Amino acid sequence: MLNIRMKSKTLTSYFIQLCFLVALISFTHAGYLIVKAHLAQYLLERTWHQQITTDKAQKNRNFKPWPWADIYPVAKLSFERFNVSQIVLNNDSGQALAFGPGLNRVNVMKDGSSSSGIWVISAHNDTHFKILSELKLNDRIKITLKSGQSKTLSVNKVAVIDILIEQLVLPTNGVIDDYHQDVETSINEVVLVTCYPFGAINDSTNLRYLVYLS
Repeated sequence: MLNIRMKSKTLTSYFIQLCFLVALISFTHAGYLIVKAHLAQYLLERTWHQQITTDKAQKNRNFKPWPWADIYPVAKLSFERFNVSQIVLNNDSGQALAFGPGLNRVNVMKDGSSSSGIWVISAHNDTHFKILSELKLNDRIKITLKSGQSKTLSVNKVAVIDILIEQLVLPTNGVIDDYHQDVETSINEVVLVTCYPFGAINDSTNLRYLVYLS
């Protein structure tokens, strides 16, 4: 009987140590992810500052936050009422959206010799674009391009669409899908896009929440 009790205590001790080890690994991993996220934001901010302060001869150069990155900053959103700024990346791939909002496309409307752009920017609704749920009509958002051009726009419309039934259609006479072409265009409108509803347990949804700025 004594041996059974000793074996039971030994197994309990091993189990406690195993639980402690698993918890330690989990906390270490979580801490690593937090540090990684903060470091990435610091590097993006540094890269953005480098981009907008570079001389005109290098304005067309795309500065990357780290050497092997497939992403680079193309714009910055500033939500005035919340005093929050977010760097917009050159695409909205899964990798890009892990670090910030991504550029989906720029539709360019040409009128004679001038052109104006409608920017479509997307992000996850539980991270960077969670803020969209708090936006109200007439809230002001400033967008600054990497060229240094900036414009303050206001929320004029909010909508929800089902992408299986309808698509986001923007008026245009020409479409520029990749901003690295460095199209010289003024900012006319911006559409911010994220999944809907906010706070859903299941992130698989056909609904999109749209905020129109002009």
